[in-house]
Amino acid sequence: MTENYCKYCHRHFRFKDLYEQHNVTCEYFYKRARERDREDDLHEVLPSGQQQYHLIQHLMLQVTQMQKKITRLEQNNITKKKKMIVEYLNSASFYKPMVTFDAWISSLQVNFNNLNYVFEYDIINGIQNILCEAFYDQMPMVSFLQKDGTLYIYEKNPSDENQKHWRMMSNDEFEKMVRRLSHKMLQQFLKWQIENEEVLNNNEQAKEKNIEYMHKINGLGTAYENKRKLDCKKWMYHKLAKDFTQNVVYEYV
Repeated sequence: MTENYCKYCHRHFRFKDLYEQHNVTCEYFYKRARERDREDDLHEVLPSGQQQYHLIQHLMLQVTQMQKKITRLEQNNITKKKKMIVEYLNSASFYKPMVTFDAWISSLQVNFNNLNYVFEYDIINGIQNILCEAFYDQMPMVSFLQKDGTLYIYEKNPSDENQKHWRMMSNDEFEKMVRRLSHKMLQQFLKWQIENEEVLNNNEQAKEKNIEYMHKINGLGTAYENKRKLDCKKWMYHKLAKDFTQNVVYEYV
C-alpha cells in the first residue's frame, strides 16, 4: 500500500509509472511555499531532466483530458441548439404551412422562361429561377441566420402521417429535390425540342445549339455539378434566412 503512496497529497496509485509522474508534479507544486522559495534562493536548482520529462507528461495528460471535455461540451451544445430550434419551429407561436414541402415541390411548374436560364447558364441556374418564382411567405421551408447553411422543411411525421412537423432537411432530401426539378426541366426541354423540330433538323447552327443545351440539361460533369449544388443550397439558405427579433427567441440561437 505504501509503495505507490504520495506523501504530499496522500493519494495511492495502482501503477508505478502514474505514481512517478504524479509524485514529481505534486512534490513541485505542493511543498510548503517557504521551503520551495528557500531552495530556489539558496540553490536555484531546476528540476532534473527526468523530472522535467515527467512534469511535461503530466501536463500533456491534463491538456488532453481538458481538450476532450471541451470537445464533448461543444458537441452537446450544438445538439442542444439544433433541438431547441426544432422545438421552436414546432411550437404554437410559429406558423404551420398549408402544404408540406414534398407537396410544394410537386406543385412547381416549369416554363420556357426557366428553360432559357439553363440555355444561358446551367441547370442549377434554371432550378434557382424556378424556386425564386415560387418562394412566398410562410412556405414549407425556412432557414435562420443563427444556424448557418441549415434548411428546415415542413413534412409528414414518419411515425404518424396524419401529423406534420418541422425538421431539419437532410442532404439526401436536398439531392432528391434537385433531381425532381431537373427532371421537370428535362420534360420541358423535350417539349421545346418537339416544338422546334423543323428548325433543329434543317439548321446547322440550331443543331449545334441543341447539343450544347442537351449538355447543360444533363449536367456539365460530376465535379462541376456537385459544386453548383452546394452553391444552390447556400443560395437557398440566404434567400430564406430569417432573423430572430424577439427576446424570447434569442435563447434558440
